[in-house]
Amino acid sequence: MKRLAITAAILVVCGAQMVAMRPAGALAASSGWSTTDAGASVLPGTSPLQTVLHYDGSHAYTYYQDRLWTFTATATQAGTLNVPYVYSGCHSWFMTHEFLAEFVIHNGVKVQSTLVNAWVACGFSFSGTATFNVAAGDTYGFTVGGTNYDYSQILTGSITVTAPATVSLLVNLTQQYVTNPTLSNLLVQLADAGRYQAYITLVKDLSARGTLTPANAATLIQVAQQL
Repeated sequence: MKRLAITAAILVVCGAQMVAMRPAGALAASSGWSTTDAGASVLPGTSPLQTVLHYDGSHAYTYYQDRLWTFTATATQAGTLNVPYVYSGCHSWFMTHEFLAEFVIHNGVKVQSTLVNAWVACGFSFSGTATFNVAAGDTYGFTVGGTNYDYSQILTGSITVTAPATVSLLVNLTQQYVTNPTLSNLLVQLADAGRYQAYITLVKDLSARGTLTPANAATLIQVAQQL
């Protein structure tokens, strides 16, 4: 059925059927992530699809006792969220420790899984995909941090997360694809397109042909909302 929907979209877009385009909403991949911990902040990434979860505990920790920070978001619907991440930073050079875990809090019960538990010198970088199985309203997120026994006392790092593909994100990206040519590579940056890949391929193909317009983009948006 999904393949038929995509095929129908191609026929409609290449034909004469056009519909009015809705006003574009602001794409904010960072929305939803938060922290209340001292020394932690939520920052925009180099792409609108990315969010940087940053911490800095330099000169503000106890030698060889992990200092940890927590970043959270709230699930808006039930399902599995696959969130690509890159965890990088500097915890000095001597007797360092890096720790990263994913967690979900459901009905007050926290289930946590370790993603990184390493002892790497300054300049570490780990990547992977965090998987959150959530119900609507669940809190999910990351616990991150570490320590060292180094006189430099540098303890800083960041988790760069990429927004998973969702219908609402596809709609938003399609709108921005048309209205702002400088963002024309956004769809390419979706790291977890999954079942939406055919849709993304279609939009990219139309864009390459120079036939992606506000009018036919509205038709594509309607298709995306039915996926």
